[in-house]
Amino acid sequence: MGFSVLLAKPAVKYPVSPNGDVGVPLGLLYLASYVRQHNPSTEVEFRDYRLQKSKGIERNLKTDLQCADVVGAGGSTTEIPDSIEIFRAAKQQGKITIAGGIFPSTNPEYLLKTGLVDYVVRGEGEEAFSELVAALQQGKDAKHVDGISYLDNGALVNNPKRRGLDLQRLPLPAYDLAPMKEYAKIATGSIYSARGCSMSCDFCTVSKHWQNSYRPRPVASVIKEMRMLADYGFERIHFKDESMLHHQERARELFGAIRDAGIGVKIKGKARLDELDDDILALLQSAGVDMIHVGIESISRRSLVDMHKGLTISDIRGNLEKILQHGIGVNPVFMFSWLGETPEDLRMNAAFIEDFGRNPHVVTYMSFITPHPGTTLHTDAARKGLVVMTDDLDRYSHKQPVAFPASLGANGLELIVSTYHQLAKTLGMEHVNPPIEPNYLEQIKLRVAA
Repeated sequence: MGFSVLLAKPAVKYPVSPNGDVGVPLGLLYLASYVRQHNPSTEVEFRDYRLQKSKGIERNLKTDLQCADVVGAGGSTTEIPDSIEIFRAAKQQGKITIAGGIFPSTNPEYLLKTGLVDYVVRGEGEEAFSELVAALQQGKDAKHVDGISYLDNGALVNNPKRRGLDLQRLPLPAYDLAPMKEYAKIATGSIYSARGCSMSCDFCTVSKHWQNSYRPRPVASVIKEMRMLADYGFERIHFKDESMLHHQERARELFGAIRDAGIGVKIKGKARLDELDDDILALLQSAGVDMIHVGIESISRRSLVDMHKGLTISDIRGNLEKILQHGIGVNPVFMFSWLGETPEDLRMNAAFIEDFGRNPHVVTYMSFITPHPGTTLHTDAARKGLVVMTDDLDRYSHKQPVAFPASLGANGLELIVSTYHQLAKTLGMEHVNPPIEPNYLEQIKLRVAA
Protein backbone atom coordinates (compact mmCIF):
# COMPACT_ATOMS: atom_id res chain seq x y z
CA MET A 1 0.00 0.00 0.00
CA GLY A 2 1.25 3.50 -0.87
CA PHE A 3 1.46 6.56 1.34
CA SER A 4 -2.02 7.68 2.38
CA VAL A 5 -3.49 10.96 3.63
CA LEU A 6 -6.93 11.20 5.21
CA LEU A 7 -8.60 14.62 5.33
CA ALA A 8 -11.42 14.88 7.85
CA LYS A 9 -14.18 17.48 8.09
CA PRO A 10 -14.97 17.82 11.83
CA ALA A 11 -18.50 17.88 13.19
CA VAL A 12 -19.81 20.82 15.21
CA LYS A 13 -21.56 20.32 18.53
CA TYR A 14 -24.13 23.10 18.14
CA PRO A 15 -25.06 23.52 14.46
CA VAL A 16 -26.83 26.69 13.43
CA SER A 17 -28.81 25.65 10.37
CA PRO A 18 -31.53 22.98 10.12
CA ASN A 19 -29.33 20.80 7.88
CA GLY A 20 -26.68 20.52 10.60
CA ASP A 21 -24.44 23.13 8.91
CA VAL A 22 -23.60 20.67 6.17
CA GLY A 23 -21.90 22.23 3.16
CA VAL A 24 -19.39 21.33 0.48
CA PRO A 25 -15.99 21.29 2.31
CA LEU A 26 -14.09 23.30 -0.27
CA GLY A 27 -10.94 23.80 1.78
CA LEU A 28 -10.26 20.09 2.18
CA LEU A 29 -11.18 19.29 -1.42
CA TYR A 30 -8.72 21.93 -2.65
CA LEU A 31 -6.01 20.39 -0.46
CA ALA A 32 -6.81 16.98 -1.89
CA SER A 33 -6.65 18.12 -5.51
CA TYR A 34 -3.37 19.99 -4.96
CA VAL A 35 -1.73 17.00 -3.25
CA ARG A 36 -2.86 14.65 -6.01
CA GLN A 37 -1.54 17.04 -8.67
CA HIS A 38 1.88 17.52 -7.05
CA ASN A 39 2.29 14.17 -5.24
CA PRO A 40 0.66 11.69 -7.63
CA SER A 41 1.89 8.66 -5.65
CA THR A 42 0.01 9.84 -2.52
CA GLU A 43 -3.42 8.35 -1.91
CA VAL A 44 -5.97 10.82 -0.56
CA GLU A 45 -9.13 9.90 1.32
CA PHE A 46 -11.88 12.14 2.65
CA ARG A 47 -14.43 11.91 5.47
CA ASP A 48 -17.16 14.42 6.29
CA TYR A 49 -18.20 13.83 9.89
CA ARG A 50 -20.61 16.76 9.78
CA LEU A 51 -22.56 15.07 6.99
CA GLN A 52 -22.48 11.75 8.82
CA LYS A 53 -23.77 13.37 12.01
CA SER A 54 -26.64 15.05 10.14
CA LYS A 55 -27.67 11.63 8.81
CA GLY A 56 -27.44 9.98 12.23
CA ILE A 57 -24.52 7.76 11.19
CA GLU A 58 -22.23 6.64 14.01
CA ARG A 59 -18.57 7.08 13.14
CA ASN A 60 -15.78 4.67 13.90
CA LEU A 61 -12.54 6.63 14.00
CA LYS A 62 -10.45 3.52 14.66
CA THR A 63 -11.62 1.97 11.40
CA ASP A 64 -11.68 5.21 9.42
CA LEU A 65 -8.10 6.16 10.28
CA GLN A 66 -6.41 2.78 10.27
CA CYS A 67 -5.10 2.91 6.68
CA ALA A 68 -3.89 6.51 6.78
CA ASP A 69 -0.28 7.55 7.33
CA VAL A 70 -1.24 11.21 7.79
CA VAL A 71 -4.47 12.62 9.24
CA GLY A 72 -5.40 16.23 8.53
CA ALA A 73 -8.19 18.25 10.12
CA GLY A 74 -8.81 21.67 11.63
CA GLY A 75 -10.94 24.56 10.48
CA SER A 76 -12.86 27.29 12.25
CA THR A 77 -13.15 27.81 16.00
CA THR A 78 -16.22 25.61 16.52
CA GLU A 79 -14.59 22.76 14.58
CA ILE A 80 -11.53 22.58 16.82
CA PRO A 81 -13.01 20.49 19.68
CA ASP A 82 -13.95 17.70 17.27
CA SER A 83 -10.66 18.07 15.38
CA ILE A 84 -8.89 17.39 18.67
CA GLU A 85 -10.94 14.21 19.12
CA ILE A 86 -9.97 13.10 15.61
CA PHE A 87 -6.31 13.81 16.34
CA ARG A 88 -6.54 11.93 19.64
CA ALA A 89 -7.83 8.84 17.83
CA ALA A 90 -5.13 9.25 15.18
CA LYS A 91 -2.35 9.46 17.76
CA GLN A 92 -3.63 6.32 19.47
CA GLN A 93 -2.84 4.59 16.19
CA GLY A 94 0.53 6.28 15.75
CA LYS A 95 -0.46 8.52 12.84
CA ILE A 96 1.19 11.79 11.81
CA THR A 97 -1.25 14.63 12.44
CA ILE A 98 -1.53 17.99 10.68
CA ALA A 99 -3.90 20.83 11.58
CA GLY A 100 -4.88 23.71 9.31
CA GLY A 101 -7.53 26.35 8.75
CA ILE A 102 -8.37 29.70 10.31
CA PHE A 103 -8.15 28.74 14.01
CA PRO A 104 -4.90 26.72 13.80
CA SER A 105 -3.32 29.44 11.65
CA THR A 106 -3.81 32.06 14.36
CA ASN A 107 -3.35 29.70 17.32
CA PRO A 108 -0.69 27.14 16.35
CA GLU A 109 0.68 26.76 19.87
CA TYR A 110 -2.79 25.92 21.22
CA LEU A 111 -2.99 22.89 18.92
CA LEU A 112 0.63 21.80 19.15
CA LYS A 113 0.71 21.83 22.95
CA THR A 114 -2.18 19.37 23.13
CA GLY A 115 0.45 16.77 22.24
CA LEU A 116 -1.92 15.49 19.57
CA VAL A 117 -0.77 17.60 16.61
CA ASP A 118 2.62 17.24 14.93
CA TYR A 119 2.42 20.15 12.49
CA VAL A 120 0.22 23.18 11.87
CA VAL A 121 -0.12 24.59 8.36
CA ARG A 122 -0.71 28.33 8.64
CA GLY A 123 -2.76 30.38 6.23
CA GLU A 124 -3.43 29.29 2.67
CA GLY A 125 -2.53 25.64 2.87
CA GLU A 126 -2.19 23.95 -0.50
CA GLU A 127 1.53 24.48 -1.17
CA ALA A 128 2.73 24.03 2.41
CA PHE A 129 0.56 20.96 3.00
CA SER A 130 1.65 19.36 -0.27
CA GLU A 131 5.35 19.97 0.44
CA LEU A 132 4.96 18.71 4.00
CA VAL A 133 3.26 15.52 2.84
CA ALA A 134 5.97 14.97 0.20
CA ALA A 135 8.72 15.32 2.79
CA LEU A 136 6.99 12.91 5.16
CA GLN A 137 6.40 10.39 2.38
CA GLN A 138 10.05 10.51 1.37
CA GLY A 139 11.30 10.28 4.96
CA LYS A 140 12.97 13.69 4.73
CA ASP A 141 13.21 16.39 7.40
CA ALA A 142 9.84 18.14 7.16
CA LYS A 143 10.82 21.06 9.36
CA HIS A 144 12.22 23.12 6.49
CA VAL A 145 8.80 23.71 4.90
CA ASP A 146 7.73 27.35 4.90
CA GLY A 147 4.28 28.14 6.26
CA ILE A 148 4.24 25.48 8.98
CA SER A 149 4.61 25.51 12.77
CA TYR A 150 5.85 22.78 15.11
CA LEU A 151 7.43 22.28 18.52
CA ASP A 152 11.19 21.87 18.94
CA ASN A 153 12.03 20.62 22.43
CA GLY A 154 8.77 22.14 23.63
CA ALA A 155 9.38 25.55 22.03
CA LEU A 156 7.12 26.89 19.29
CA VAL A 157 8.73 27.30 15.88
CA ASN A 158 6.89 29.30 13.23
CA ASN A 159 8.60 28.89 9.87
CA PRO A 160 8.44 31.91 7.52
CA LYS A 161 5.10 32.75 5.93
CA ARG A 162 4.46 31.77 2.35
CA ARG A 163 3.44 34.16 -0.37
CA GLY A 164 -0.17 33.89 -1.56
CA LEU A 165 -0.72 31.07 -4.02
CA ASP A 166 -0.94 31.91 -7.72
CA LEU A 167 -4.56 30.95 -8.36
CA GLN A 168 -3.86 30.56 -12.07
CA ARG A 169 -2.22 27.27 -11.08
CA LEU A 170 -4.89 26.11 -8.64
CA PRO A 171 -6.64 22.90 -9.75
CA LEU A 172 -10.38 22.51 -9.26
CA PRO A 173 -11.47 20.88 -5.98
CA ALA A 174 -11.36 17.07 -5.84
CA TYR A 175 -15.14 16.71 -6.11
CA ASP A 176 -14.80 13.04 -7.03
CA LEU A 177 -13.80 12.30 -3.42
CA ALA A 178 -17.01 13.76 -1.96
CA PRO A 179 -20.66 12.64 -2.15
CA MET A 180 -21.62 15.69 -4.20
CA LYS A 181 -25.09 14.49 -5.15
CA GLU A 182 -25.87 14.03 -1.45
CA TYR A 183 -24.72 17.58 -0.72
CA ALA A 184 -26.89 18.86 -3.58
CA LYS A 185 -30.00 17.52 -1.84
CA ILE A 186 -29.46 19.45 1.39
CA ALA A 187 -27.03 22.31 0.73
CA THR A 188 -26.10 24.96 -1.79
CA GLY A 189 -23.05 24.62 -3.98
CA SER A 190 -20.06 26.70 -2.89
CA ILE A 191 -17.39 28.37 -4.95
CA TYR A 192 -14.51 30.79 -4.50
CA SER A 193 -14.00 33.00 -7.53
CA ALA A 194 -11.28 34.83 -5.60
CA ARG A 195 -9.44 34.60 -2.33
CA GLY A 196 -8.69 37.29 0.15
CA CYS A 197 -9.88 40.52 1.66
CA SER A 198 -8.00 43.80 1.99
CA MET A 199 -10.27 45.17 4.72
CA SER A 200 -9.38 45.20 8.42
CA CYS A 201 -12.62 44.81 10.39
CA ASP A 202 -11.58 44.44 14.02
CA PHE A 203 -13.71 41.38 14.80
CA CYS A 204 -12.63 39.27 11.82
CA THR A 205 -9.92 36.60 11.41
CA VAL A 206 -10.36 36.17 7.66
CA SER A 207 -8.28 39.10 6.39
CA LYS A 208 -5.33 37.97 8.51
CA HIS A 209 -5.73 34.41 7.21
CA TRP A 210 -5.45 35.65 3.60
CA GLN A 211 -2.68 38.16 4.49
CA ASN A 212 -4.90 41.12 3.49
CA SER A 213 -4.52 40.19 -0.17
CA TYR A 214 -7.06 39.81 -2.98
CA ARG A 215 -6.42 37.30 -5.77
CA PRO A 216 -9.01 36.31 -8.40
CA ARG A 217 -9.22 33.00 -10.22
CA PRO A 218 -9.44 32.84 -14.03
CA VAL A 219 -13.01 33.47 -15.18
CA ALA A 220 -13.01 30.40 -17.43
CA SER A 221 -12.12 28.18 -14.44
CA VAL A 222 -14.99 29.64 -12.39
CA ILE A 223 -17.48 29.00 -15.22
CA LYS A 224 -16.22 25.43 -15.60
CA GLU A 225 -16.67 24.80 -11.88
CA MET A 226 -20.18 26.28 -11.91
CA ARG A 227 -21.14 23.90 -14.73
CA MET A 228 -19.77 20.98 -12.70
CA LEU A 229 -21.85 21.97 -9.68
CA ALA A 230 -24.97 22.31 -11.84
CA ASP A 231 -24.31 18.83 -13.26
CA TYR A 232 -24.16 17.44 -9.70
CA GLY A 233 -27.67 18.80 -9.15
CA PHE A 234 -27.06 22.09 -7.33
CA GLU A 235 -29.72 24.65 -8.19
CA ARG A 236 -28.08 27.38 -6.11
CA ILE A 237 -24.44 28.39 -5.81
CA HIS A 238 -23.04 30.50 -2.99
CA PHE A 239 -20.01 32.60 -3.87
CA LYS A 240 -17.79 32.39 -0.78
CA ASP A 241 -15.58 35.34 -1.79
CA GLU A 242 -15.27 37.86 1.02
CA SER A 243 -16.72 40.26 -1.55
CA MET A 244 -17.67 39.24 -5.06
CA LEU A 245 -17.39 42.92 -6.10
CA HIS A 246 -14.04 43.73 -4.52
CA HIS A 247 -12.48 44.45 -7.92
CA GLN A 248 -15.16 46.13 -10.03
CA GLU A 249 -13.66 45.56 -13.48
CA ARG A 250 -13.09 41.89 -12.78
CA ALA A 251 -16.60 41.55 -11.29
CA ARG A 252 -18.13 42.93 -14.49
CA GLU A 253 -16.10 40.49 -16.57
CA LEU A 254 -17.05 37.53 -14.35
CA PHE A 255 -20.77 38.16 -14.04
CA GLY A 256 -21.05 39.10 -17.69
CA ALA A 257 -19.52 35.71 -18.52
CA ILE A 258 -21.87 33.95 -16.08
CA ARG A 259 -24.87 35.68 -17.69
CA ASP A 260 -23.73 34.70 -21.18
CA ALA A 261 -22.98 31.09 -20.15
CA GLY A 262 -26.63 30.46 -19.28
CA ILE A 263 -25.85 27.87 -16.61
CA GLY A 264 -29.29 28.28 -15.04
CA VAL A 265 -28.43 28.37 -11.34
CA LYS A 266 -29.38 30.98 -8.77
CA ILE A 267 -26.52 32.76 -7.02
CA LYS A 268 -25.91 34.21 -3.59
CA GLY A 269 -22.78 36.18 -2.82
CA LYS A 270 -21.22 38.63 -0.39
CA ALA A 271 -20.65 42.29 -1.15
CA ARG A 272 -19.92 45.51 0.67
CA LEU A 273 -22.67 48.07 0.45
CA ASP A 274 -20.30 50.78 -0.76
CA GLU A 275 -19.34 48.63 -3.77
CA LEU A 276 -22.85 48.68 -5.25
CA ASP A 277 -24.25 50.90 -7.97
CA ASP A 278 -27.21 50.58 -10.34
CA ASP A 279 -25.14 49.24 -13.24
CA ILE A 280 -23.47 46.45 -11.26
CA LEU A 281 -26.77 45.49 -9.59
CA ALA A 282 -28.47 45.20 -12.98
CA LEU A 283 -25.63 42.98 -14.18
CA LEU A 284 -25.80 40.77 -11.08
CA GLN A 285 -29.55 40.34 -11.47
CA SER A 286 -29.14 39.37 -15.14
CA ALA A 287 -26.50 36.76 -14.17
CA GLY A 288 -28.84 35.00 -11.73
CA VAL A 289 -27.91 36.68 -8.45
CA ASP A 290 -31.04 36.66 -6.30
CA MET A 291 -29.53 37.28 -2.86
CA ILE A 292 -26.71 39.50 -1.62
CA HIS A 293 -25.16 38.83 1.78
CA VAL A 294 -24.05 42.10 3.42
CA GLY A 295 -22.28 42.60 6.72
CA ILE A 296 -23.89 45.59 8.41
CA GLU A 297 -23.17 44.75 12.07
CA SER A 298 -24.56 48.03 13.47
CA ILE A 299 -26.12 51.34 12.49
CA SER A 300 -24.40 53.13 15.37
CA ARG A 301 -21.91 55.62 13.91
CA ARG A 302 -19.53 55.12 16.82
CA SER A 303 -19.62 51.33 16.47
CA LEU A 304 -19.05 51.45 12.70
CA VAL A 305 -15.97 53.62 13.17
CA ASP A 306 -14.66 51.47 16.03
CA MET A 307 -15.07 48.28 13.95
CA HIS A 308 -13.14 49.82 11.04
CA LYS A 309 -16.04 48.91 8.78
CA GLY A 310 -15.50 51.84 6.46
CA LEU A 311 -19.27 52.36 6.07
CA THR A 312 -21.57 55.25 6.91
CA ILE A 313 -25.19 55.10 7.98
CA SER A 314 -26.22 56.68 4.67
CA ASP A 315 -24.33 53.90 2.80
CA ILE A 316 -26.33 51.35 4.74
CA ARG A 317 -29.81 52.79 4.38
CA GLY A 318 -29.56 53.89 0.76
CA ASN A 319 -27.84 50.85 -0.69
CA LEU A 320 -30.03 48.31 1.08
CA GLU A 321 -33.04 49.86 -0.61
CA LYS A 322 -31.18 50.01 -3.91
CA ILE A 323 -30.56 46.24 -3.85
CA LEU A 324 -34.25 45.55 -3.31
CA GLN A 325 -35.24 47.93 -6.09
CA HIS A 326 -33.27 45.75 -8.52
CA GLY A 327 -35.28 42.68 -7.58
CA ILE A 328 -32.48 41.10 -5.54
CA GLY A 329 -33.00 39.84 -2.00
CA VAL A 330 -30.89 41.00 0.91
CA ASN A 331 -29.27 38.84 3.59
CA PRO A 332 -28.05 41.42 6.15
CA VAL A 333 -25.93 40.42 9.13
CA PHE A 334 -26.15 42.39 12.37
CA MET A 335 -23.88 41.97 15.38
CA PHE A 336 -25.20 42.58 18.88
CA SER A 337 -23.15 43.92 21.77
CA TRP A 338 -20.16 45.59 20.14
CA LEU A 339 -17.58 47.20 22.42
CA GLY A 340 -18.99 50.23 24.19
CA GLU A 341 -22.54 49.57 23.01
CA THR A 342 -25.21 51.02 25.27
CA PRO A 343 -28.82 49.93 25.83
CA GLU A 344 -29.84 52.87 23.62
CA ASP A 345 -27.56 51.62 20.80
CA LEU A 346 -29.15 48.19 21.10
CA ARG A 347 -32.67 49.62 20.95
CA MET A 348 -31.76 51.72 17.90
CA ASN A 349 -30.30 48.71 16.09
CA ALA A 350 -33.28 46.54 17.03
CA ALA A 351 -35.73 49.12 15.67
CA PHE A 352 -33.85 49.26 12.35
CA ILE A 353 -33.61 45.45 12.12
CA GLU A 354 -37.33 45.05 12.76
CA ASP A 355 -38.35 47.75 10.31
CA PHE A 356 -36.11 46.63 7.44
CA GLY A 357 -36.50 42.92 8.17
CA ARG A 358 -40.26 42.98 7.61
CA ASN A 359 -39.66 43.12 3.86
CA PRO A 360 -40.37 39.60 2.50
CA HIS A 361 -37.18 39.74 0.38
CA VAL A 362 -34.95 40.19 3.43
CA VAL A 363 -33.41 37.24 5.29
CA THR A 364 -32.03 38.65 8.53
CA TYR A 365 -29.06 37.09 10.29
CA MET A 366 -28.26 38.20 13.84
CA SER A 367 -25.01 37.37 15.58
CA PHE A 368 -23.22 38.06 18.83
CA ILE A 369 -19.81 39.61 19.38
CA THR A 370 -17.33 36.71 19.47
CA PRO A 371 -13.73 37.26 20.59
CA HIS A 372 -12.06 34.44 18.67
CA PRO A 373 -8.72 33.39 20.13
CA GLY A 374 -5.96 34.89 18.03
CA THR A 375 -7.76 38.19 17.39
CA THR A 376 -7.06 41.53 19.07
CA LEU A 377 -10.63 41.39 20.32
CA HIS A 378 -9.70 38.32 22.38
CA THR A 379 -6.26 39.49 23.44
CA ASP A 380 -7.50 42.87 24.65
CA ALA A 381 -10.96 41.83 25.87
CA ALA A 382 -10.59 42.96 29.48
CA ARG A 383 -8.92 46.25 28.56
CA LYS A 384 -11.66 46.94 26.02
CA GLY A 385 -14.39 46.33 28.57
CA LEU A 386 -15.57 43.03 27.16
CA VAL A 387 -16.90 40.46 29.64
CA VAL A 388 -15.99 37.00 28.30
CA MET A 389 -18.38 34.45 29.76
CA THR A 390 -17.04 31.15 28.44
CA ASP A 391 -13.98 29.67 26.76
CA ASP A 392 -15.99 26.73 25.39
CA LEU A 393 -14.97 26.81 21.71
CA ASP A 394 -18.03 24.76 20.75
CA ARG A 395 -20.04 27.94 21.42
CA TYR A 396 -17.92 30.31 19.29
CA SER A 397 -20.24 30.25 16.26
CA HIS A 398 -21.39 33.91 16.48
CA LYS A 399 -24.87 32.50 17.08
CA GLN A 400 -24.44 32.00 20.82
CA PRO A 401 -23.52 34.71 23.34
CA VAL A 402 -20.02 34.16 24.69
CA ALA A 403 -19.25 37.77 25.67
CA PHE A 404 -20.87 41.16 26.12
CA PRO A 405 -19.59 44.69 26.78
CA ALA A 406 -19.71 45.99 30.32
CA SER A 407 -21.20 49.18 28.87
CA LEU A 408 -24.55 47.35 28.54
CA GLY A 409 -24.76 47.16 32.31
CA ALA A 410 -25.25 44.33 34.79
CA ASN A 411 -28.21 42.98 32.82
CA GLY A 412 -26.39 43.16 29.49
CA LEU A 413 -26.60 39.43 28.80
CA GLU A 414 -30.35 39.27 29.39
CA LEU A 415 -30.82 42.38 27.26
CA ILE A 416 -29.02 41.10 24.16
CA VAL A 417 -30.56 37.62 24.37
CA SER A 418 -34.13 38.88 24.85
CA THR A 419 -33.68 41.31 21.93
CA TYR A 420 -32.33 38.51 19.73
CA HIS A 421 -35.21 36.17 20.59
CA GLN A 422 -37.88 38.84 20.15
CA LEU A 423 -36.60 39.91 16.72
CA ALA A 424 -36.17 36.34 15.46
CA LYS A 425 -39.76 35.57 16.41
CA THR A 426 -41.27 38.83 15.13
CA LEU A 427 -39.52 38.52 11.76
CA GLY A 428 -40.16 34.78 11.38
CA MET A 429 -36.41 34.18 11.22
CA GLU A 430 -35.98 31.59 13.97
CA HIS A 431 -34.82 29.02 11.40
CA VAL A 432 -31.66 31.06 10.76
CA ASN A 433 -31.45 32.56 14.26
CA PRO A 434 -32.06 29.54 16.50
CA PRO A 435 -33.08 30.04 20.14
CA ILE A 436 -30.41 30.07 22.83
CA GLU A 437 -30.68 27.10 25.18
CA PRO A 438 -32.01 28.10 28.63
CA ASN A 439 -29.56 25.75 30.36
CA TYR A 440 -26.62 27.40 28.64
CA LEU A 441 -27.85 30.84 29.64
CA GLU A 442 -28.12 29.76 33.27
CA GLN A 443 -24.57 28.37 33.19
CA ILE A 444 -22.99 31.54 31.86
CA LYS A 445 -25.07 33.76 34.17
CA LEU A 446 -23.63 31.87 37.11
CA ARG A 447 -20.11 32.30 35.74
CA VAL A 448 -20.60 36.07 35.30
CA ALA A 449 -22.03 36.35 38.79
CA ALA A 450 -19.02 34.53 40.23
